Amino acid sequence: MSLTTGLMNARLMGRRHPDTFELPPEHHLSGIAPGCFAKICRHHERFWVIVEATDGATIVGAVNNQLMLRANADLPIGALVRFARHHVLDLLPPLEESHGRSAV
Repeated sequence: MSLTTGLMNARLMGRRHPDTFELPPEHHLSGIAPGCFAKICRHHERFWVIVEATDGATIVGAVNNQLMLRANADLPIGALVRFARHHVLDLLPPLEESHGRSAV
């Protein structure tokens, strides 16, 4: 299964802008599991997905907020996105572990 096209490589952006681009540490990324919230970026628009499955290097998540850019009109709430750990901008644990923190 191929990755969703147009996703930003967060690791590359972090290396280019280390003073202004904070990313989750690698040990958090290795713990991505179903129920986690991951923030990714496509066509310059950041959004949250709820992780549904992981399979080696590929993660599948459902879009969790409405995207506004026309370029992302093909990703309504609930649409599945396939991405890799290097695409993750931010990460939150599943709701029962986040003590009320909201991903939106």
